[in-house]
Amino acid sequence: MAGFSAGSTTALRAVLQRPERFDGLVLMNGYGEVRRPDAPVAPRIPPSKWPGETFAGHLRWFAERCLPEPDSEHFKRWAVNVLSRSTPEAADRIMMMTPHESIDWVKALPKLSLPTLIIHGDRDFFFNTETMRYVHSLIPKSKLVVFEGSGHLPAMTRPLDVAKAINEFFGGVFE
Repeated sequence: MAGFSAGSTTALRAVLQRPERFDGLVLMNGYGEVRRPDAPVAPRIPPSKWPGETFAGHLRWFAERCLPEPDSEHFKRWAVNVLSRSTPEAADRIMMMTPHESIDWVKALPKLSLPTLIIHGDRDFFFNTETMRYVHSLIPKSKLVVFEGSGHLPAMTRPLDVAKAINEFFGGVFE
């Protein structure tokens, strides 16, 4: 099972609910709602409130935060193109969605028995490296791989490095 960004919440919930269905877990630049118990809850901000004059401007702002790497302009254009297929209203609804049930992640994650690879770009605007280290400390059998200079989308900007990390962690079973 793999989860990226906000999809990490879905992946974590799935493996906690039915661990027998999975052989391993990959979390990339996301950790669900996991946070240190003393950390404040960051407010969710809908895309319509992001900087920019238009919906395309909001999406451009978002893409620039996701992709701080040099020579990533083509990825930024792609991201804006894909994201603009949604209506502004749908984008706001998706960003503001919250899970129906709350999980005490600090208690739940230490019970996770799956080998778990956590991949993180150290220049990720949305999820900081310290929080990823905290998540790693909670999950037994986990390994944290931090890509220096990478933003929120290492699977796009560094696909070979991501594939190598996955193959090395899971013993080459995916080669």
